[in-house]
Amino acid sequence: FFLFMFIIFPTRIAMSAFFKAIAVVSPNDVAATGIGAICLLVFVLHSGYMLSQGDVKPYWIWAYWIDPLQYGMTALCLCE
Repeated sequence: FFLFMFIIFPTRIAMSAFFKAIAVVSPNDVAATGIGAICLLVFVLHSGYMLSQGDVKPYWIWAYWIDPLQYGMTALCLCE
């Protein structure tokens, strides 16, 4: 249980910081919501649950490596 919480908490902090950064650079809240939704879609898609690293196209590999959800998912899968 504590290992799970130790992994989930930094992942949540990283995602929160990422979305706060999007909110800071966006001109208004509507744009921030749209950009955040698209980024969340890309992050969930490349988190390792739907697409593994080998299935990611070479021009999308950058999204796999910057994805905080991917690191959390990989850590949880390795610990179980």
